[in-house]
Amino acid sequence: MADFRIEHEMFAVGWLLWFIFVGRDGLAPKDAGPVADLVRRCVHSDTGRRPSSTLELIEAVRALRAPVAPAGQS
Repeated sequence: MADFRIEHEMFAVGWLLWFIFVGRDGLAPKDAGPVADLVRRCVHSDTGRRPSSTLELIEAVRALRAPVAPAGQS
């Protein structure tokens, strides 16, 4: 049986997040920004650099949210 570790699953989750947020397959070298940075972490060839838990990944996704200005401010 293969050695199951959450870091292996992060690879697939990273590509899924990319498709959800960006709407296309594949990450080009020119792609930049916080979503691309998170996906690159998830699919990094060094599994030690991938998120090590679902909680860590959830916190990283939550951090992607843009702050919302209070009503009446822009």
